[in-house]
Amino acid sequence: MGPALKKCKREETPGESKRFSGCVKVEAVVPLDVQGPIQLTQVVVAGIADKKQISKVIQLLSLHASVRELQHLKRVRKVAVDGKENVLVYIDYARKYGCLRESITSKNNLERLSDNETKAVKTLLEKSGISTEFFASDYYVSNVPVHPPKLRERYELSTAYWPCSFHEDMYLSQLVHSTLFTDKDKTDIMNYMNESFEVAKTGKMKGQREVGVVIVDPESNKILARVHDESSSHPLCHAVMMAIDQIAVLQGGGAWRHLHRKEYLPLGEAVNSSKANDEEEKALCDRTEPSFSGDIQGAGSKQAYICTGFNVFVNREPCMMCCMALLHSRVNRIFFSDLNQKEGALMSKTRLHTLSGINHRFEVFRVYEADRENL
Repeated sequence: MGPALKKCKREETPGESKRFSGCVKVEAVVPLDVQGPIQLTQVVVAGIADKKQISKVIQLLSLHASVRELQHLKRVRKVAVDGKENVLVYIDYARKYGCLRESITSKNNLERLSDNETKAVKTLLEKSGISTEFFASDYYVSNVPVHPPKLRERYELSTAYWPCSFHEDMYLSQLVHSTLFTDKDKTDIMNYMNESFEVAKTGKMKGQREVGVVIVDPESNKILARVHDESSSHPLCHAVMMAIDQIAVLQGGGAWRHLHRKEYLPLGEAVNSSKANDEEEKALCDRTEPSFSGDIQGAGSKQAYICTGFNVFVNREPCMMCCMALLHSRVNRIFFSDLNQKEGALMSKTRLHTLSGINHRFEVFRVYEADRENL
């Protein structure tokens, strides 16, 4: 026998079980660069001495000082400096020339470089093959937006700093402005969330943490898994982990078959009944070795990988372990209600689904009653 398993550390859970009864708001949890203050960086800027040479200057900079991360910025900007209209061009990151500023507070978003800084910048430009004869005598530092704007309101905020290219992401706009779901969709979401509250309440009554999960096939609108926390049996048996495992059980696998309660295995709805008879159902519910050969109908495939295309409803924001399990299970969307300030990985501590480098993308939504929007 292996070493004894450590008891799962208990957390505080919401005091009273709740249930949505009125209208709900379904708010998309999107990347931070889509909401909140515009993220800025600083660049070195120079005036173009002869406006007739604008095209030649842009070509020269594109060849010797192309800034791949700032391709969303237009290279030039017209701005009034000392009462005169100037055509400015950004050259490169200010940090590259050692002239970063703690802040830039001028109305025209420019701060003039000192004589020594200007001399250093010119020297580096000449070494890079960029002739300084095309530029006016004064050089500046300016704030520019880090990310390309994808929403109309973000574009308007970004261009206050520097002109940008803009191609509106209409689907993202629907997500951010909460216009993606119809009233019927919201009613369905509310009902599934209420299911997660009910199963969480059942878990609490049995001495578990008050967390419940419902997994739904959006193509058929059928509940495939309905599970509460079982971490008193095993520290890894969080509700989300149990729900994923229950889907695996329905596909003939599963690691914790002995923990799944018969009343929570919706075989009649989730399994292809033409391939599943009473004996197979009994064998599965009795936690024997897999004998089931039916298919889960999900994501348009008869043999989809675990949770591919499924929607997950959980009353409480999942931890990183559970979120990674959902990611690797290829879920479609995750809906949750209560924030998990201590270890929530979808909104509170981080936003896993928005990080670069992950091998699967899914959407996340927070659901709450419309009249509690500010809570």
